Amino acid sequence: MYDLLRSASQFLDDHWVLKWFAVPILFMASMLFALGLVLAPSAVQTTQLAGLFVGFSLAVVAVGLALDWLVRRATGWNLLASNRERG
Repeated sequence: MYDLLRSASQFLDDHWVLKWFAVPILFMASMLFALGLVLAPSAVQTTQLAGLFVGFSLAVVAVGLALDWLVRRATGWNLLASNRERG
């Protein structure tokens, strides 16, 4: 069990985009969807709301990653470097 947790932690450390962006967005979308199913009058409205949330969230993440890429190209400084990359 310890090896599984360690390998999962290593995977998330190596793939920081999943750790900091994708997993929280999907978690919040699932919570929004579940809450919408309870409160909204129809499942279609709930699906639209969760879909819009995911779409806008991924757009914001894409803009942030593009800004990181531009800064890295212009200055050579990596804003989102992991601790392992920094030394």
